[in-house]
Amino acid sequence: MSEQDDEIILSELDDEELVQQMFDDLYDGLKEEIEEGVNILLGRDWAPYQVSMMMEGAGFEVVDLGINNPVENYLEAIATEEPDILGMSALLTTTMPYMKVVIDTLIEKGIRDDYVVLVGGAPLNEEFGKAIGADAYCRDAAVAVETAKEYMARKHNLMAAS
Repeated sequence: MSEQDDEIILSELDDEELVQQMFDDLYDGLKEEIEEGVNILLGRDWAPYQVSMMMEGAGFEVVDLGINNPVENYLEAIATEEPDILGMSALLTTTMPYMKVVIDTLIEKGIRDDYVVLVGGAPLNEEFGKAIGADAYCRDAAVAVETAKEYMARKHNLMAAS
């Protein structure tokens, strides 16, 4: 049996299998396969703002609140879902300041330190992330996955040590 016989044809996988394969490919650092998988999912009408697909592919459960949410929606989702991570993305500079409103509200409520806050999006940079009080700025979905993994590994190591 040749090596080609074992080759996985990404386009022949259903969405769930494809996302799982992308998780494996991401773990193995296979950039071209990840790009192909993303393009296949986009062709299947997955919206580009579902880069959450990268997080899901890495084994994270994602609750997508969608766009243009008031801070109350974040608070309600946090109370209901009890997440480890709060991620926010801005595609326009006009929406960037609202990230600080969300973080400041978490501080006011005394719950900021209960969550890892990751921010990203085209107009952002590391300095902005630090200025608004985020734990980390992630320049793209792959970095977000790795950053989330690092924070969760740290959390689990601290819990195991105590």
